[in-house]
Amino acid sequence: MFRYLVWTVAALALTSAGSAQEGGESPAPPPTPILPGEPLKITVVGEPSLSGVYSVDLAGRIELPLVGSVQVGGLTYFQARQAVTRALSEYLRHPQVSVQPAMPLRVAVAGAVLRPGYVEYTAGMTATQALAAVGGPAPGARLREAYVIRQALHLPARAERRRVNLKEVGTPRHPDLLLQPGDLLFIPQPRTRGRDHPLIRLLGLGGLLF
Repeated sequence: MFRYLVWTVAALALTSAGSAQEGGESPAPPPTPILPGEPLKITVVGEPSLSGVYSVDLAGRIELPLVGSVQVGGLTYFQARQAVTRALSEYLRHPQVSVQPAMPLRVAVAGAVLRPGYVEYTAGMTATQALAAVGGPAPGARLREAYVIRQALHLPARAERRRVNLKEVGTPRHPDLLLQPGDLLFIPQPRTRGRDHPLIRLLGLGGLLF
């Protein structure tokens, strides 16, 4: 049931999202882990047949001509460059390799916010920064019940849900949450008037009726 809700929320976020602007190649890739399904732009200087966009499979591997399978899932882009360089060094002399994201890294922000959609990810981005980037919360947003849906690193078919209290964020008990590319920050909508009626709360019927 939770997995169904995850993908339903993600679909709503994608529907509401505006198109992201195309960015140039980043000179310094962020120190974030590479996830299964992520496309990587790999450039090998002087070797156009080896350069191109490669998709990370569900096991965290890419398939390169000449060398075959290279494990990159869970590595940073810098570590992936080292792994590809080591693999190519068995066949090429001093290969010069770069590994970059093949598309802009983004997080999605959905729910009770002013401009739901995608936000371009920057290293060190937090939940409050992502919320501010979409114009802040909508009136009545349940900031105390916000959460982040994150793909499990080595279990791409699953996702984990992390609560973040954006109403009291910054206090010792409620630190801000560091985001990762691909995260979905969701702010629950205001409860309906009927759900909050004292009789409904007393009888515990809110979850059944709404």
